[in-house]
Amino acid sequence: RIAEAAIGACRKSDVDTFCGNFCRQLWPEDTSDATARRSQLAESRRWLRGLFSSEEGGAGWNTPKKYRKDTPTAESGVKEGRKRKAEFADISGSASKYHMKALTW
Repeated sequence: RIAEAAIGACRKSDVDTFCGNFCRQLWPEDTSDATARRSQLAESRRWLRGLFSSEEGGAGWNTPKKYRKDTPTAESGVKEGRKRKAEFADISGSASKYHMKALTW
């Protein structure tokens, strides 16, 4: 939903820069616990090894696109994202429910 709004608001030729900066203003901050994330990752790796005999994995082949943060287009994306922040407040609240606060098993 955020990405669609960014693309719809973009009237610049450098779409990646505008949209990247727009989305950074709206995407919820990660408030999860780092220790819990590491523990969950270790548990997931054990699960992959046990069930699928997988030793290596990842999405290293799928690197994110680069965008600039110090151009007029970037500033335009930031301003537009800030203007529409209230429109996406429900996403931030929903995401915080799923951030890993601590492991419970």
